[in-house]
Amino acid sequence: ASRYVLINTEEFDCGANSSGNDMELSLADRWIIGQFEQTVKTVHDAFDSFRFDLASQALYEFTWNQFCDWYLELTKPVLFKGNDAQQRGTRHTLVNILESLLRLMHPIMPFITETIWQRVQPLTNFAKNGDSIMIQSFPQFDESNCDQQAIDDLEWLKSFIIAVRNIRGEMDISPSKPLPVLLKNVNDDDKRRIAENDSFISALAKLESITLLASDD
Repeated sequence: ASRYVLINTEEFDCGANSSGNDMELSLADRWIIGQFEQTVKTVHDAFDSFRFDLASQALYEFTWNQFCDWYLELTKPVLFKGNDAQQRGTRHTLVNILESLLRLMHPIMPFITETIWQRVQPLTNFAKNGDSIMIQSFPQFDESNCDQQAIDDLEWLKSFIIAVRNIRGEMDISPSKPLPVLLKNVNDDDKRRIAENDSFISALAKLESITLLASDD
């Protein structure tokens, strides 16, 4: 994950000196920020109750299943096809979430986090205090960064993509073959999510088209 982040950010503008108007956060960006804040809260609660096993599990779950598995894949449509503001917003999110995650993981994984942090921190907005991750501030939960609609919308998109991939597997259809999708019984939220995130859905589910059927079709 750190290699992917560095390849796509070290030689590019990551918005460290940009105003909010110069960046546009995608749904995936807002989702991963909210998921990270929830992970910070879970880790704090686990440490407070001396449940270091639960803290480790929360860090593993976020790092592997959310950040590495889904978020990195969701950044590709933006980094490859987005405009300047969208790419800058996604790069900004990539480096800042990774930097914060390294500080959150450091008490449990002290050495590798130090090494990676030394390369990632200069790309971020985080103002370091000293030369080592050991003496930096520990991430604190900020509920204002939790966009519940973004979290709900992205989880819906994940379910949609997984359903298409499962059908491919059941019918032995090549993952690279573009598929036409017919949708029935969609509600207003479903329609909004499809309209707002067509590029994400089409790129990750490898779709040829999405057609909404009338209730009597």
